[in-house]
Amino acid sequence: MTQYIPVTTCHDCGLLQQISHMPEEGAVKCCRCDATLRKRERVKPEKSIEHTLALVVTALVLLAISNAFPIIKVDAEGHEMAVTLFGCVKYLFTHEMVFIAGLVFLTTIGAPLIQLTGLLYILLPLNFNRIPPFAPQCYRVVRIITSWSMLEVLMLGILVSIVKLSAMATVAPSIALWSFALLMIVIAAILNDVDKELLWELISPDTKGRDRQQYKSDVQLTNCHNCHLIQTVSPEQESACPRCKADIHWRKPDSLTRCTALVIAATVLYIPANLLPVMVVTSMGKTEGDTIISGVMYPMSFV
Repeated sequence: MTQYIPVTTCHDCGLLQQISHMPEEGAVKCCRCDATLRKRERVKPEKSIEHTLALVVTALVLLAISNAFPIIKVDAEGHEMAVTLFGCVKYLFTHEMVFIAGLVFLTTIGAPLIQLTGLLYILLPLNFNRIPPFAPQCYRVVRIITSWSMLEVLMLGILVSIVKLSAMATVAPSIALWSFALLMIVIAAILNDVDKELLWELISPDTKGRDRQQYKSDVQLTNCHNCHLIQTVSPEQESACPRCKADIHWRKPDSLTRCTALVIAATVLYIPANLLPVMVVTSMGKTEGDTIISGVMYPMSFV
């Protein structure tokens, strides 16, 4: 079934444009920056909810396995120890590294759990043609928390740690490491598979975008930064999106100033982040500091 989308905005350059025809399979590109506006895969729209729901359930099972079993097993001088992700968070918390413990918990356990349970809460009733209560607000939280899910960073850190620890002890990957790798792939498939525009229309059918001709020629249009609903807005007055209740601005306040300050701060922090050690290891009375660059170069020395 071809879906007609009257007006949309490019997620990259923000150009307001009209899509006259949406193909059954393929993509529609922005006429200014060539970014993908909408795409359709082989999965039909009526089957996309069922397909995404299956991926979400699979990801939840993998997330449970990843946190229930050890990630790696370390054998050092006859002492064997199994390490779980939650055990690492608990260790950091008990050793007064509360901020790091909270950050690890949020990015590797909390954010993926909220993301997947939120999608399950929305997709399961939709699969039976029902709209769950507070679905737009729930999906807004899911979209915000998705940027805090950093399983790929966790996997990279685990792989570097395994390589470094292998010089001091016997390290064996356990079942949770493989389930984390599969979980990362499944979550990437979910983000690629979910049809965001279709999902917004299903959970909030009363706030569909209108055709451009229904707006007056002198009315300023903008889109919601969260759900991308096209709507009118006054530059002098802030308002809330009627679909996801996010704050709507004609322009982000002081966006250029804030962006410039953040770029300068990131540039200043980039140099010490690569030159100073991120980990200090003491073994047999010898202390050695490891930087990010040394962690990258160490595996290459075996090639």
